Amino acid sequence: MHAADWATVAVLAAVVALANVRAMRHNRSVADFVAANRSAGPYLLATADGTAGLGAVSIVANLERFFVAGFAPRFWLLLGTPIAMVITLSGFVRWRFRATRSLTMCQFFELRYGSRRLRIVAGGLCWFSGVVNMGIFPGVGTRFFLNFCDLPEQLELGGVELPTFPLLMALLLAVSLSLTVSGGQIAVIVTDFAQGVFCALVFLALCAYLALRFGWGQAAAALEAASAPGNSLFDPFDIAEAGSFNAFYYASTLYMLVYNTMSWQVRDTCDF
Repeated sequence: MHAADWATVAVLAAVVALANVRAMRHNRSVADFVAANRSAGPYLLATADGTAGLGAVSIVANLERFFVAGFAPRFWLLLGTPIAMVITLSGFVRWRFRATRSLTMCQFFELRYGSRRLRIVAGGLCWFSGVVNMGIFPGVGTRFFLNFCDLPEQLELGGVELPTFPLLMALLLAVSLSLTVSGGQIAVIVTDFAQGVFCALVFLALCAYLALRFGWGQAAAALEAASAPGNSLFDPFDIAEAGSFNAFYYASTLYMLVYNTMSWQVRDTCDF
């Protein structure tokens, strides 16, 4: 990491912090804190929702999938685009949920089934899974930043050597926690939007650089050399021997796209 790299990180962090401070002034009720008072616009929600699903763990997973399966997955995963469009335009699950004016899925369960015990059980499961999630996703993200930024495995503080991994993981969690607690869902959506705009510009620049630097020919030659019968990195219909990334994997992914609608409360709070 050079000075310009750290400056980019510092500028983005400053923009996110400023957005959080300005968003804090709009929190006046529980609905503001939990559901951004249900007043966010479609462009804000779309950008924020996309950014919420883009974490270091997602980047690592996609890089691993491309490394193993090449371009073949894109054909099957792009089939999810019209499916997602139909789900969105039809209001599948969402419009009935919004009609109840519920702030959480657990509250919706109580209204739908008339059972407070079910709400408590659902809330407990959500909390437990969130705790497990906060041990896995941040851990993968921390390991990613350690290697990407070439940070040392040990840090010397006051003459004492401490492992970098738990310190960096605690820092990442502290930043996320401070943004959420201080500004609620308004801060989460606004800061996600700011990050989304930044990422869109960076991704466009990165794609242009890679296309000009390497070109399609070099990438195609490398993938063709790594392909094998039944495990093509190009042909989406020649993946019978592709291991984990086979036809069943993609069929399951498309099925879960429909079945899991509004079930991931970490992201789907944007739909409240």
